[in-house]
Amino acid sequence: MVERLKMLMNAQNFLFFVLVFFFISAATLYQDLKLIFFLLVFWGMYLFFSKTEKVTLNQPVWYLVILFFMMFVTMTLSVVFQGRIEQLFNFRYENFRDLIFAYFIALVLTRYRFDSDYIFKLVAVVSLYAFVYVLLVIIDSPARGHGLLETPITRGNMGMLLGVMALIAFFGLHEAKWKAIALVGFVSGIMLSFLSGSRGGWLTFLIVAFSLWVVSYKFEKKLFWISTIIFITFVMLIMAVWDYLPIQSRIDQTIHNLNLYLDGNPRTSIGYRFEMWKAAWMAFLERPLFGWGFGSFNSIFAKYAEQGLVVKGMLFGHPHNDYILLLAEKGIFGFVVVLSILIYPFIKLLSLLKTSLQSQNQDKVFLSLMGIVLVESIMEFMLSDQTITMKYQLYFYLVFILLVFASLFQPNKIVNKKI
Repeated sequence: MVERLKMLMNAQNFLFFVLVFFFISAATLYQDLKLIFFLLVFWGMYLFFSKTEKVTLNQPVWYLVILFFMMFVTMTLSVVFQGRIEQLFNFRYENFRDLIFAYFIALVLTRYRFDSDYIFKLVAVVSLYAFVYVLLVIIDSPARGHGLLETPITRGNMGMLLGVMALIAFFGLHEAKWKAIALVGFVSGIMLSFLSGSRGGWLTFLIVAFSLWVVSYKFEKKLFWISTIIFITFVMLIMAVWDYLPIQSRIDQTIHNLNLYLDGNPRTSIGYRFEMWKAAWMAFLERPLFGWGFGSFNSIFAKYAEQGLVVKGMLFGHPHNDYILLLAEKGIFGFVVVLSILIYPFIKLLSLLKTSLQSQNQDKVFLSLMGIVLVESIMEFMLSDQTITMKYQLYFYLVFILLVFASLFQPNKIVNKKI
């Protein structure tokens, strides 16, 4: 009993539970997510000023911290140089302001870095939130955009993200009970995405399926066939409950909206998105280098609407596409800086994945693949919604990618106590 208590009080195990609550809070859009975020920040500050705890970041983690800092500087300059000082107090800017604390979080994740098994277990536990959430949605049966399905795109995308990450964890884990937990998390996360009716995230499932098939085929044929069986079984499950899911209705709605737009009627959900994309693209062409400034999209859209260049309708404050929003508000310069926090980890992890496949290192293969899947998913979500520019996804991405880098690129062996 005493030994068990000591284990629970272990700093690594405490960090494990903090991260569980952090990632679940991000996935459920918990308003006070910042409290957990700053717990990690203050912990890192303690390590920084401590005379007994000296932590050295490895080079790849340093590069990530620098890229996050550059993103903070870019967003701040976008506000200051456009003379929009009031935006410094806007809730959207606060998300980027907090990037300046990435260094302190990196200190914590490096000092108490997890091995791959610890991270796989972390993902498996976190993904179980989707199981509970799906049950509540089935029981409550809320209309899309209301109750448990308020902000359905973000909730659906986060469910999809943790679902596919849980699938990667399934292949990385060694114990049967943990594999079962990860498998439940995988099915639940994908089901949450389908129940939300969030169409944009469904492409992620296909991307991850293809990535996993390629990696498992190159690593071990047995895993390739296991992944194939899992996907076929899952597809059969979806077909069995097809009539109870909003998938077909959302597909039909998409086709109907596209036909209306092609016929000259933009007054639909997709039509308004296209109009916003058109406005953002025209704004970029007017100021391609540095854009119109932080938080300027609404005024840009209003200007073009008054000129009759776009159809005025629903306005969301962003064009439901992070790429074109970044181009319009921050120009090519800001676009490149922001994308660097995604492109650099992707290239680094892809390189490690190739070498790990050659050396047949299963832990590194699936942990690097999990990092790649995280980047792929975020980049795909950015096509249809505000993602990397939104607090929940940005915080989730920042902490998890630093966690993966601290584990994969550490200079010495990690020994984590068993959970």
